[in-house]
Amino acid sequence: MCPRNLFKGVTFCFSGSLSSTHADLGKLVHKYGGEVSDTVSKADYLITDENYWKHKSAHTDKIDLADARDMPILNEDFIHDSIKAEKVLAVKKYLLNNEDDDVTPSKGDVADHHHAKKAKSSSSPVEQIPRWAWCSEDGWVQYKLDVDRKVEAAYHSFLASKTPTKIDVDDERYIDFSDMTQVRHDDHSKRRDVKRDMVQVVAKQAPG
Repeated sequence: MCPRNLFKGVTFCFSGSLSSTHADLGKLVHKYGGEVSDTVSKADYLITDENYWKHKSAHTDKIDLADARDMPILNEDFIHDSIKAEKVLAVKKYLLNNEDDDVTPSKGDVADHHHAKKAKSSSSPVEQIPRWAWCSEDGWVQYKLDVDRKVEAAYHSFLASKTPTKIDVDDERYIDFSDMTQVRHDDHSKRRDVKRDMVQVVAKQAPG
């Protein structure tokens, strides 16, 4: 019999259409000791359908936010297969965003993983760098680093000459520096605030 505390210490968030309703899948998670959050920032794993992940135009704010935070994004088979196996399986087979995350979820080790990351970063020298983010319905989402660098370079050009005022962040959206918003190419009424913050990161150290 599958242990009732199978998912103890693990919080899931759901996005997009799944084989079951979010409510039914949530009941299943709760049945086996897990937690469910409607907010990505409070979850350990985002569960979504592979088709939502493959097609960028289908991305929800939750998917973009989870990916920006390097949160493992899994298909729902992870939940069903873990229950069938009567143990929490390794995420690699179910991972949609293909991050080499070193978490293999088991009871309680999600918190240990985050604690280890925090401890490691707190003991290392830090530096401040600019990071760009856009405001989703679920909070601020940082752009991926390659986009971030492109936006930062364009921003310096804008400050120097006030032109150009716009920079594409992908095929569907651009940033307008004149009012600090992200705008859809196909519908200019769809706008999101953007911001530039200085954030602390672990400084790269020269090899000894």
